[in-house]
Order: sequence, then structure tokens, then C-alpha cells
Amino acid sequence: VEVEATVPVRDHQGLPAASTPDPYPASNDQVVSAEDAIHLRVPISEEDFMEQGLTPTQADILAVREHEEQLLLEHFGRCIYVFLCFMSILMPGMLGLFAWMVMSLWFDRRECDVPLHTWAYVSITIAIYNVTLNRQSLKGSIVSRTFCRWTPDPMNPRRLPARVWIYNTCLSVFMFSWNACGLYWAGRSGQDEESGLPACQEVA
Repeated sequence: VEVEATVPVRDHQGLPAASTPDPYPASNDQVVSAEDAIHLRVPISEEDFMEQGLTPTQADILAVREHEEQLLLEHFGRCIYVFLCFMSILMPGMLGLFAWMVMSLWFDRRECDVPLHTWAYVSITIAIYNVTLNRQSLKGSIVSRTFCRWTPDPMNPRRLPARVWIYNTCLSVFMFSWNACGLYWAGRSGQDEESGLPACQEVA
């Protein structure tokens, strides 16, 4: 007859360890990976990420990011929902105005007393540039990778280099200033009677 011997579990001092039942026993249905926990919104810690084979630095970054997302969903979920609803209404209007501007330039090329045609051409070029060469992704935009020689690492976020910050700042200032010029020219249209050209309201 074979007798199965059991070895008592002892702690670090050599004393028998107290066998306390786990208040949260893990069953096969409750064990989830770190990636599944992110989608299920289950609170996870840095140790959970490290069990998936990540380094301590990567695990710490992902744990902090997950905590930030949970705080945003808990405290700003309603605001985010209202913002998404507002954007879903605003985006079709912006696309409609953009399409109307392109069609107006295509079918009616008469000049008016202010350079709104030039403003429209530059605005269309900026829009195409932002959705192609300057489109942001996890690896940055094509411009930042090619001309600024910088590729961000999603697993190891760092501060923007000075050259990338200067490029983003100059582009934002230029777009804001150009839109302000368009509003200024639209307001001045029809006020200069000596230009010899009709007002933009009459041409459009």
C-alpha cells in the first residue's frame, strides 16, 4: 500500500504557516489575461502585466495608462458621451461646408474684391495635407518620421523633441492665422468701392 506523505508548509521563520482560505478563489471562468481585462474594464495592476511577459517599465506605463482611462470613464464618461454626440452632429456640417467650398471654386471662378479664392485654395491644401502627410498614428505622422527624424514609441512615451514641438506649433499658428485672415477678408468684402471688382456676396 502506497502512503502519500504531505509536507507542512512553513513560513520564512520555519514555523507552520496558517492555512487561511482565499477570500477570492480564482476559477477557470474568472482568470483573464491583462489584454482581456483591459477590454472588460477589470481593474488590473502592474503585476498582472508583468505576468504577461512585459518588462517592469512597460508594465508600469500600461498600468498607469489603464488607471487614467478608468478615471476618465468614471468621472467624465457623461461629458465624453456628450462630446461624441456633438462631434457626430458637427462633422457632417463641416464636411458639407468643405464640399460646398470645393464645388463653388470649381463652377464659379470669378474674382471678387478680396482674395477669398486664394484663401480657399490654401485651406483645401491644408486639409489634404493634414489627412495625408500629417495624419497622426501610433508611429507619428509621415512628416515627423521623414523630416523631423522622430518616431514615437507607444510602449515608452517620451517628451516631444524640440524640433517636433516647433513644427507642430508653427503649423497650428499658421492654420489659426490663415483662418483669421479669411474671416477678416470676408468682413471687408464690399467696403472698398475703388477696387473695381464685385463683392464676394454678389459673386457667390
